[in-house]
Amino acid sequence: MNLLDGYQIYKDIQGKEYDSVPQEKKEQLKNFRKALGDFTDDIFLKRGFVSVPNGKGMWQNSGNFTKYMWNRYKLKDVEESNLVIYFNASTIEDEGMFISIGLIDDKLNEFEKKNSDEIYQFLEDECKKVNCPDFKRKNTGWGERVFSIVEERNFDKADYDCLLEKLKEIYNKTIEKFYISVKEYHNEVGVEKNKKDSNMHTKLNQILYGPPGTGKTYHTIDMALQIIDSKVPESREEAKDRFEVLRESGQIEFVTFHQSYGYEEFVEGIKADVESEDIRYSIEEGIFQKISRKAEKNYLNSIQQDQNKKDFDLVFKEKILNKLNGEEKLKIETPQKYFYITDVTDKTIFFEKANGNRGHSLSIKSLKKMYEEGENNFLHGGLSVYYQPILALLLEDSMEDREPEELKNYLLIIDEINRGNISKIFGELITLIEESKRLGNEEAMEVTLPYSGEKFGVPNNLYIIGTMNTADRSIALMDTALRRRFEFVEMMPDVSLLDKIEVEGIQIGQILRMINKRIEYLYDRDHTIGHAYFMELKKNNTIEALGHIFQNRVIPLLQEYFYNDWEKIRLVLADNQKEEAYQFITVKKGYDPRELFGKSDNVEIDDETIVYEINNQALNKIESYMKIYEK
Repeated sequence: MNLLDGYQIYKDIQGKEYDSVPQEKKEQLKNFRKALGDFTDDIFLKRGFVSVPNGKGMWQNSGNFTKYMWNRYKLKDVEESNLVIYFNASTIEDEGMFISIGLIDDKLNEFEKKNSDEIYQFLEDECKKVNCPDFKRKNTGWGERVFSIVEERNFDKADYDCLLEKLKEIYNKTIEKFYISVKEYHNEVGVEKNKKDSNMHTKLNQILYGPPGTGKTYHTIDMALQIIDSKVPESREEAKDRFEVLRESGQIEFVTFHQSYGYEEFVEGIKADVESEDIRYSIEEGIFQKISRKAEKNYLNSIQQDQNKKDFDLVFKEKILNKLNGEEKLKIETPQKYFYITDVTDKTIFFEKANGNRGHSLSIKSLKKMYEEGENNFLHGGLSVYYQPILALLLEDSMEDREPEELKNYLLIIDEINRGNISKIFGELITLIEESKRLGNEEAMEVTLPYSGEKFGVPNNLYIIGTMNTADRSIALMDTALRRRFEFVEMMPDVSLLDKIEVEGIQIGQILRMINKRIEYLYDRDHTIGHAYFMELKKNNTIEALGHIFQNRVIPLLQEYFYNDWEKIRLVLADNQKEEAYQFITVKKGYDPRELFGKSDNVEIDDETIVYEINNQALNKIESYMKIYEK
């Protein structure tokens, strides 16, 4: 489309009600908006700018056509600010096509709200110094930061290099003056984070690894909320509630790997469908593909603002489920004949032909793809005569006018990631999770899935967090392909969290510190004990609670680590330095092999065998614990 012609159509219908304009004009205007977006993308993207999420303004809003159609851009690698450069197509007299620099006023952070006047004054002072022959600076309702194209008919030939280089200099000066040098801003938006936290919140693929009880799974809740909401509630209960809300909404998925978990559950596989009278086999998406598709759909809807089709599930409920509710069957008319929908499950539509023949079914998943992606790619074969009228019913009045979606982040949490066979589970998709191969990047890749034959890629707004217990498997033994594609964040016991906890004079931090030193000496650091096992003592610091922790957590863990080598367990707990009454592990009395087995010339009995038992009495004695760390 000729941009000037499209712009003239926009000016002609500005301010009119949407329903009063012929459909032909609406289509022309939609094409103009897309063409203008492509034009400004070409100008800005090759000059070091990136498009802002939801950065292309609507051409109609609240039932009327807008006065402005704007596209917003910012410099690469500037994450914290809402400073952007606008390309505007205005229908107001004398404004025409113009470029301006300013803040996104409805998205200001707290620092920007407090300092917006000063920022705008600085921008206007700097803009007054700009002189580019194809643009004239003018004072409009946008302030003195507006550069109109001198001759409107030449806006596609103007010297954008001159103006955008000047504006880029102003942009960088503003960032340096207000966003890098101002300490208050760093404190308010949290730019000054330690390197570990920063990595944990920005990397797309991460694995938290460490010994048991170091809070890996616990910490994923905070990480999830930081990734999705950019903030974590101070209250742990609020954080957990918010996490569950995001899980229910589908923005967070949680899966635990195990030895029999495979590609079919994770990506896609063939599953038997026994809902109908005959067993049918269908291709079913795995958890990774499902959340990737959700994230990709959101990503596309956030940048493609002409996505105006109503949500399939809502339309299906309105046109099919609600009408079927309370009725024995729903009649569906076709040009030649009719049939009846008799029942609907989560996956299947069951129908009865006009001659009374029952037991036929259609796939809701296939119907949804036809609705969302276009029927021509799917309608073929004998069942098309039944899909077609249902699809036509759903498509009636299916278009709506709506704002583009807000770009969201999605998260897949993989607990115990090291217990699964990574090569088997990820298959060919291990390459696609690399940041450079994600959809939306220059080196983006897609693969053809083996069962469905569909194209599949991993979007940039999907984060993957894995947890790994090093007591089960060393990081050195991890699949090398996985190690190359994930950022590994070590989480070791943080004994300092326990240093202020005392139980009747027993220093809990000192206990764990000494136990872990001994474990590290006798075994290795990957098999130390995490602080999380003792955190409940903050609220219940009784000797009974401490005894419960030792009896049900610490001693069983040591048994597992040392394969019931009780002598080493006794060394860790310092039982070799205590009187018997204070020993957690004691020698069990009454085990004389001659008394147990009698005299036998054919069976060799080891007279040196020692049988151990847990001394429950020691679990409630203060001295038993103090002697662990006292010299």
